[in-house]
Amino acid sequence: MLGSEGGLARYRVRLTPWLWRLTQVRNSRVWQDKSVIDIVDDVLGAYSPLAQWRWSGETDAFLADVPPRS
Repeated sequence: MLGSEGGLARYRVRLTPWLWRLTQVRNSRVWQDKSVIDIVDDVLGAYSPLAQWRWSGETDAFLADVPPRS
């Protein structure tokens, strides 16, 4: 609440994309022997109640030659 006067109140609302929440955490993790898709699914999976995402059909072809992270 920003303030009130005469029975009226002023509020400020900030709308942000759901990915903004990723910038608000302070932790680190290590992934070994996982693909890029597995890592992204793991990171975003914690936010699944708040947001939905899906991989396009082009993703598999694009990442086919990328080795697992080690």
